[in-house]
Amino acid sequence: AYDIIAASILTKVGSVNDPEGLEGLTTLTQRNLLSGTTSRTAQDIVAELEALGVQMQTTATYDYSGIIMQATPNTFEESLSIVLDMIENSTFPEAELERERSLSLALLQSLYDDPTNALVLTYLDVFYGNHPYKYSPYGSGEGLSAIQRDDLVNWNQYLYQPEQVVVSVVGSFDTA
Repeated sequence: AYDIIAASILTKVGSVNDPEGLEGLTTLTQRNLLSGTTSRTAQDIVAELEALGVQMQTTATYDYSGIIMQATPNTFEESLSIVLDMIENSTFPEAELERERSLSLALLQSLYDDPTNALVLTYLDVFYGNHPYKYSPYGSGEGLSAIQRDDLVNWNQYLYQPEQVVVSVVGSFDTA
């Protein structure tokens, strides 16, 4: 049996908090956290996490966003330092932003390609009217297209303000 430490760093900011005209900003910011920091490239981040045997993902939903990680006790501290580097020092390179924007636009379009999803999204649009719940967490095509690199930098700083963050850690570790 293997000991696992599961950690989540969640912020109470979700896609419903995206500024008007920048729908999709939370999702795009979260997706780009893996794109590099002042001390690590995107490839460095992936290679270091893989070498440590860490599973990590970023997430953005309507009501919250964050980073979820699983590590072994002997790799947890180093893994957490990588995650904190991503939160505090992400550089959001333009090339990665454009790649993630294209992927997000394709994901958004694929939601409308499925008849059931298209029906649900149309219902949400009618039901919620002007409320942000009318958009999927991926946002809108117009919002995704309008987002600039500086928007990601500023939104990341807003997302991870201490008063908005909840950290949970479960597993076998020394609380000190």
